[in-house]
Parts: sequence; C-alpha cells; structure tokens
Amino acid sequence: MKQQLDKSGVLYKSMLRGRTKLTVIFVLLFVLFCVYTVDILPYLEKKAIGAVPLDAVAYAETAETVVVSESFEPDKNLAKIYGYAQPEQSYWEADRYFFSVNLESLENTGLAYTASGAVLTADTDTEADPVAVKVDFVDIGGLKTAVLSMGDAEITEGMISDGILTEISPLILDNLADFVPEGEIISKYMLDVRGIDMSSEFSDTVTWFALIVVLIFLIAKLVLYYLRPIKHPTYKQLEKYGEVHMVAQDIETQIRAGTEEASKNEIRTPDWIITKRSFYHKVEKNFTAKGSFKYTPYEK
Repeated sequence: MKQQLDKSGVLYKSMLRGRTKLTVIFVLLFVLFCVYTVDILPYLEKKAIGAVPLDAVAYAETAETVVVSESFEPDKNLAKIYGYAQPEQSYWEADRYFFSVNLESLENTGLAYTASGAVLTADTDTEADPVAVKVDFVDIGGLKTAVLSMGDAEITEGMISDGILTEISPLILDNLADFVPEGEIISKYMLDVRGIDMSSEFSDTVTWFALIVVLIFLIAKLVLYYLRPIKHPTYKQLEKYGEVHMVAQDIETQIRAGTEEASKNEIRTPDWIITKRSFYHKVEKNFTAKGSFKYTPYEK
C-alpha cells in the first residue's frame, strides 16, 4: 500500500508554502520575461532572420540631409568613430534596423582612417599604421549616403551588403570637406557595414536567453513538486535519515506529542530540530555526535 504524506502536518504545510512561493516567483518572472521580450524584439528578429531589404524609396523620402561644409566644426566630444550603434541615432523602418542594401553608384571619396584614427594620407606608412576604415558614397533611392567599411574589406559596385544606418559621425562629416566638393548634400545617416551591433544588442540577447534557462528550471522544479511533493527540499532532506515517509511520520508524531520546544522559527522535539527557512523547513537531529548515526524511530 502506497504511503501517504500527512497533509495536516508541519512538513506538508511547509512544502505547500514553499511551492506556492516558487509559483508566484515563476509567474512574476514570466511576466517580466514577456515585457522584456517585447522590448528587445528587434534584436531577436535580427538574430533570427538577419538583414531585411531596405525600402530605398522610403529611406530617401524620410531621411534628413546634411551639407558638407569646410566651416563645419564638430563637437570634440563627438569627434570619433564608434564601434557600435545607438538606437536613437539610427534609421529604423518599422521595428527593423539591420538592412541589406544594394550598393549602387558606388563612389570612392578617398577618405580613410588608419588604425590609430588618423586620416590616411599619401605619406602614411600603412604597414606601420594600416587602414582601419574607409568612407565611400552610395546612391540609396537617389540620396547620396556615406558607406563605412573595414579597411581590408572589398566593397564593389552593385554588391549587396548588410549593415546599420546610423547617424554620420561629426568627425567624418568634418573630414569629408577635404575630399568632396563643398555644398555636397548627403544623408544624415551613414551605412555602416563593418559588422557592428546596437549598443546593448549582445547583452540584452544574452539576458533573454538566461531568463529562458531560469524559467525552464523553475517549470521543471514546479512540475516535480506538484506531481511528487516528496521531492520538495522539506522532504528530500529526510532521505539521509531513512525511508522518507517513516521519518516524516515520526517527526509529525513527536510534534503532536506536545513535548516540543517551539519558537517563531524553530521547533524542537526529543529527536529533531525543525527550522523554518524561506522555501522549506530544515530538519536536523537533535543531538551532538561525532561520525554517522543510525536512525531510530521515536517511541512515545
């Protein structure tokens, strides 16, 4: 005959409380996961489907433009080329920001930067300071747009390249004045095909996967505790003292015997110390001994 747990006992109620708390935590974490998923959905879509074709006509109609001018003076704090993109400074099409673009009317500007960040000149020793990034122009829907590529990457006319359209660096805009005619009207955005990501794309995606792992772990634990309460930590720990049902029955019998010493978080019986924890009750033998011991059922 299958032995039953004492559903009116201290240990069973402890299991119920712990299981309920874990269920509440799971529900709250699942809600947080859903909200977080919606928030980073564009990042997840990029990982799942990759680049989407850019609507060149819509881009040319909506993108702001800037004028190349020798009098342009960038803020020194912004005068750098970043290795990542910022969401609020990038071109978005609905919830998409990673595009495949046909490089039509590719035009070499002659502007390039070395690994140290200096503008490439005829006197630069490229063996000592190799080319890091190059700036070209491409026609997107009739709007001239700068293309930022790696120094050793070969981009050619008519090829399709994947990238993010992010606001053109003030540094590049300033340097372009020395390489293209003043008054050139270009897009506010540059197509960065260096393989950069959005600033928090990687960390947010990793966090999302970590949440999935935690949720799966909680689901597995909850299913186990609902189907087999005896696997809950309150009961699981009793295995080291003998057959769990017998040990649990002995503990409940001693508690009901009225010989226990009870406080808010602890119950003491002749043989056991039961201490309340956040998610379970810790059970220990009520004596100090060296080495191992053999469990002996309590007899009133």
